[in-house]
Amino acid sequence: MKRRDFVAANMLLAAGAACTPTQMLAGDGSDSGGKIRQSIMGWCFKPMDMLKLAAHCKRIGLEAMEGIGSELYDSVTGMGLKISLVSSHGFATGPLDTDNHAVVEKKLRDGIDLAVKYGAPNVITFTGMRKAGISDAAARKNCLDCWKRVVPYAEEKGIGLVLEHLNSHAHLNPDGTVHPMKGHPGYWGDDIHLCAELVNEIGSEKFKLLYDIYHVQIMNG
Repeated sequence: MKRRDFVAANMLLAAGAACTPTQMLAGDGSDSGGKIRQSIMGWCFKPMDMLKLAAHCKRIGLEAMEGIGSELYDSVTGMGLKISLVSSHGFATGPLDTDNHAVVEKKLRDGIDLAVKYGAPNVITFTGMRKAGISDAAARKNCLDCWKRVVPYAEEKGIGLVLEHLNSHAHLNPDGTVHPMKGHPGYWGDDIHLCAELVNEIGSEKFKLLYDIYHVQIMNG
């Protein structure tokens, strides 16, 4: 089973557990009794149209979406869904390299402003990719220095920054090419313990760890 199909099947199962048979038949999943509050990661369902996906999410009672372009936020929130996580600088261009700091800080601040506008609680951040000439100690310091300049703004605006741990394995497609999203060879923050240490060193209630069990079980399971 493909990952996208697996996620879709489990999304439907979870929604079914939260709705009565009448709700399922009527296509009204708006009342789950508060027991399940789920968001869907949009990119997992590509090449499906994101607005069609949003309509399905609303119909079966999901609460929010993430991993979609900000140009869709108005349409998605107009359907009554929330935005649970705002994108920023991406995993390839990270703060471990000081050459990226200006871009990373701007993307994070812009993401925070977007989160405020749409009522999203969090903005995602990443460490970035390993780079020749940058030691682990330097990468650690560079990440912390960059985030510490942005965290006060996040605190001021009441928005959380969440650091995602990613696996660094190469996952091959049937044709032998590397899948671009199942693994991220070269990603520096590929150890969950390292990421937890970074979060603790920032020491802010508005800087937390995004614990993605898929990536964690591959690297630390």
